[in-house]
Order: sequence, then structure tokens, then C-alpha cells
Amino acid sequence: MKDILWASIATLVLVGCLYHAHQEPIEPVPCEPDVPWQLSEQGRKNIGLQLGSVELRDFDRTFKVPAMVIGRPGHMVTVSALATGMVSHIYRYPGESVAPGEALFDLRLTHGDLVQAQNEFLRTVGQLDVVQREVARLEKVKAVAGKTLLGRRYVEQQYEATLRAHREALMLHGLSEEQVDTIESSRQLLQSLTVTAPSDFVEMDELLVHEGDHVIAGAALCTLVNPRELYVEGKAFEEDAESLRLAYREGWNVTADGMPDLKILYVGNRIDRESRALRFYLPLANELIWEGHFNIWEYRPGQRVQLHVPYVSLKQQLVVPRDAVVSSKAERFVFVPNGDQFDRKPVHVEHVNQKWAVIESDGTLFPGDTVVVSGAWQLGLALKSDGVVDPHAGHGH
Repeated sequence: MKDILWASIATLVLVGCLYHAHQEPIEPVPCEPDVPWQLSEQGRKNIGLQLGSVELRDFDRTFKVPAMVIGRPGHMVTVSALATGMVSHIYRYPGESVAPGEALFDLRLTHGDLVQAQNEFLRTVGQLDVVQREVARLEKVKAVAGKTLLGRRYVEQQYEATLRAHREALMLHGLSEEQVDTIESSRQLLQSLTVTAPSDFVEMDELLVHEGDHVIAGAALCTLVNPRELYVEGKAFEEDAESLRLAYREGWNVTADGMPDLKILYVGNRIDRESRALRFYLPLANELIWEGHFNIWEYRPGQRVQLHVPYVSLKQQLVVPRDAVVSSKAERFVFVPNGDQFDRKPVHVEHVNQKWAVIESDGTLFPGDTVVVSGAWQLGLALKSDGVVDPHAGHGH
């Protein structure tokens, strides 16, 4: 019999837990029977008392999901060495801001093929100069046969074609068009190469080399990121898949403390084998708080958040801020101003989440009624103690 009794009790406890799985508890406070309570202006300031209105609007019932801010895929790039050489100078380090086209590294060129390609390019440039001067001289001499001039022009065209081929070879080695032009105009070999930042990436994330390192063409030097666009990666249970898909189809807002309302971008189609978690993603626009040598952003990859995902949308409900409702044993109530006094009104709370509470429309409250929306817990405590109130006593934030 004892075993049956204990099993029944355990079943009732489990059912109660499941029933309240998506309910946010309202912190209880001891309170005296319904009596008006008058509070001085100084007392109002001491407990941070604020008034607000009862709203008639839609309300979403939500469930909690752990999540983390991550970098947006595709908003990271690896900067690689354009040629084989030695890292002679590093201009930027992790965390520093980077402008498009800004110098990141200097490489002292050591690759024999690149040196040889430059030599051949310069040799062809010199040969072309000689032929072009000869053509210009022959064009001024009227006595020269047209066949001789035609032959010189043919040789000039050959050198021009060879020069274009050498130019393309240098660009395939990783040199830019401007750098090849510099070699041609200065008639000097390029001994070092500057690696610059591509566009759309504003911050160095990871440095992968040190000064003095010898790197080959294509070796990774650093990674750059663009923190302006991030993702929030949520991890829900497998049984929440249908609720997630519903929130996605309906375009419902997902809320998180300290963040703007978010919308689900997509729900993954794979369940993690070990954790049994279903991943889903929400785009998050990042804000630049401080722009300088080191930028400061509002959100950071790795930051943990808790998402509140709607699974039922209730239309036209009486809604008050959650902090407006105070609990005392089985009772829940709000404070309504009555001149300089405050009356306590019992209410039935039908639903509650991290920010709002839905009040039953039973004639106790009406849309537009004024209630205490901040400081109600301290006001109830003051009504009980009838003394000086410490607004933080016994109340965890």
C-alpha cells in the first residue's frame, strides 16, 4: 500500500510540473487583507514606483530555449600569402579594426620562380624599348625601304605579345596589376609584397603567423570577420520541432533579454546525435557602440542568451507587465491608485511569461485602467510591515 501511495504522489507531482512547464512563477510576498495604503512621494521614489495602463492586445505563450550568439557563416575570410616569402612586417593584430585595402603584411619575396618571372618581364620590357626606338627612328628616315620598317614593326608586335604573357604570369604569381606596372615603370625587381585587406571585413579575428615566418604561396596569414551581421543559434528539444516550425511559418517574434525581437530564419533538419538538440537560427543585426582602433560591438560571438519562442498566439487579451502582479499564497493581485492611496485588487492570472501577465477579463480590470507596474512587490511588502522598506530586502533580481 505504501508503494502505491508514494507512486500516486509522485505521479501528481509530475503532472503538476508538466502543467506548469511553460509558466513563469510570480514571486510571492506576504500581504495584509485589502486595505488602502498611502505612500509619500519620497517613498514612491525609494521603491521606484511607476504607473502604467492595462492593455488590450495579443499575447504569445512561449517556451524557453538556450542559445548562443555566433558569427554569420560567410562573414569570415582567410587572408592568404600571395607568393612564397618571409613575413617581414605585421600591420594589424587580433581585435584591431581593418579598413578595405589597408596593409596587413609585408612579405619579402624569396621564391625563385617569381624572381625569374620578374627578370624575364624586365628583359622583355628592355627589348621592346629598343625595338620601339628603332621603329620611331626608321619612320623619320624617308630613304628606308618599307620592307625594313615592316619587319621592325613585326618584331615590335612579337615583344608586345611576349610582354603581355609575362605580365599575366606575374599576376598569376599573386602580384596585382598596379605592382606589375610599378616593376615596368621603375625597371626594378619587386623585392617585397604587401598583402592588403579585402572589402567588407572590418576586424582581424585571428593572427596565424609571426614576423620572420617563412610561408608558401596560399598559406593562411590571418582571418578577418565582419561583426555587423550575426546569428543566434538556438538548441531546442526534438519534441519542440513542430512548435518551432509553427513560429517560423507564422512569422512570430522570438524574444530574448537585452535584444530586439528576432524572427526564425530557418530550422535545421538534423538532430544532434549526442545532445538530441535541434538547432535553429535567427539573424541578429549588431550595433557598433564605439568605433576606433579597437571597435566595441553590442553583441559578441560566444555570448549566451535565453530565447522565448512563442507556440500559441492569443488574441485581444488584458495584459499588464509581469512586475505589476504580486502573489500572496493563493492570491494574485495588482495595486490600483485611488487618489493618494493604493487599493489592492485580486486578479486571476491566466498566463505569464518573462515580461507580461494575462489577466482574466472578469470585470476586475478594464483596458486603460491605471495600475502600479514597477515597485508593486515593495509596495506589498510595505503594506505588510508598515515600516521603512528596503527595496532589495528578500527580493532577488
